Amino acid sequence: MKASGFLGLVLLTIACSAAVEEGAGLNPVSLATQESALYVCGLSCPSGYHPISYQCNTSCGSCASGTPNQTQCDANPTSGSFNQCGLSCPSGWYHDYAQCNTTCGPCDGSTPNEAQCQQVPTSGSFYKCGLSCPSGWYYDYAQCNTSCGSCDGSTPNEAQCQQVPTSGSFYKCGLSCPSGWYYDYSQCNTSCGSCDGSTPNEAQCQQVPTSGNFYKCGLSCPSGWYYNYAQCNTACGPCNGSTPNEALCEKL
Repeated sequence: MKASGFLGLVLLTIACSAAVEEGAGLNPVSLATQESALYVCGLSCPSGYHPISYQCNTSCGSCASGTPNQTQCDANPTSGSFNQCGLSCPSGWYHDYAQCNTTCGPCDGSTPNEAQCQQVPTSGSFYKCGLSCPSGWYYDYAQCNTSCGSCDGSTPNEAQCQQVPTSGSFYKCGLSCPSGWYYDYSQCNTSCGSCDGSTPNEAQCQQVPTSGNFYKCGLSCPSGWYYNYAQCNTACGPCNGSTPNEALCEKL
């Protein structure tokens, strides 16, 4: 071990032991520096860092049966890609590959616990693990990709993300639209996953106007609007006269 690494661990032991002796409790960010990494008491990292391993360290408190209580954190890069424990990525990044890494905790090939994070592009489209997209993006296609974990054709686990346009309309998987948009039509699209005519899984999103009124699927309206009339519209899904599913939104 390098001298700097040894010194870092000594400093961590002194800092954590002092907190226990003083009865002040453990500092949730009791940090020691070992080269570019931080060793943090607890199972989370400070902003700007991501977890790369978990371990038991009695300097951070008791850890019965090897239960981890310390995280090794690495600084988020400004470009490229990195691996981190857990199946999510920091804001501005997305994960496109998952694997089992025992330094992140017990796992096996069918239950990955480490994600490869890629930087969200500024244009175009990309595939990411999970059925959601970062802010400013939506997904219009879902598929099974074993690089994201176990799956089969009926349970997709990877989404194709497209950039939200600045005007017009678009179709997206799921029955919701991004902020500033509403959906006025739904349908079944097997590109979004298994479905049938009675269970739509794709919405057509329209831009919220600046004045006037509009009909939208669902019995709610965007911020700054209210609804004073509801009706049944089969374009929003199965319904009947006693169970309306479309609202008329008026400007406040």
